[in-house]
Amino acid sequence: MEPGAVLMGMKLTHGGHLTHGSSVNISGRRHRIVSYAVDPKTRRLDYDAIEALAREHRPRVIIGGSSAYPWDFDWPRLRKIADAAGSYLLADIAHLAGMVVAGVLSNPLPHADVVTFTTHKALAGPRGAVILSRRKELMDKINLAVFPGLQGGPPMNSIAAIGRLFELIVENREGYVAYQRGVVENTGHLARGTRGS
Repeated sequence: MEPGAVLMGMKLTHGGHLTHGSSVNISGRRHRIVSYAVDPKTRRLDYDAIEALAREHRPRVIIGGSSAYPWDFDWPRLRKIADAAGSYLLADIAHLAGMVVAGVLSNPLPHADVVTFTTHKALAGPRGAVILSRRKELMDKINLAVFPGLQGGPPMNSIAAIGRLFELIVENREGYVAYQRGVVENTGHLARGTRGS
């Protein structure tokens, strides 16, 4: 994205992330931010309202994903919204990746142009991150932006540790799925508790 381009993400106070357009983050200082929010009555995303915002502001990128939103995302609907607005869809699943890998939350990869996640949060592995895309032209741009644009050589010990994390998930798939199901169950209890039910 060029500086000043429109970026759309979930409002920080509604469960979004600093990097999705907060004014204290470079994303909020570098781009024109349009934030979507949860419905105050249902405390869930209102995809019709998100689509109306996207059609009005035509963001270059729409970010799906959150730090503190206790429900799954409707990735097919976000894809339709992005298409209607002529936007790229970026799925930031840093806080959801473990549950997505375990299959207890929806997989954004078939729908998003780019999927990003960390390996040290919900995956419970070493500190690191992964960027995925099925679109070669986007990955070529991203790869150049990361190296040499943002960092020097990759730390091979971190790459090896992340590879081992993925092996461990595959080796103990049943236990990993059970762990992530427990995370979703606990999140549901917390979500219901905040509504007083």
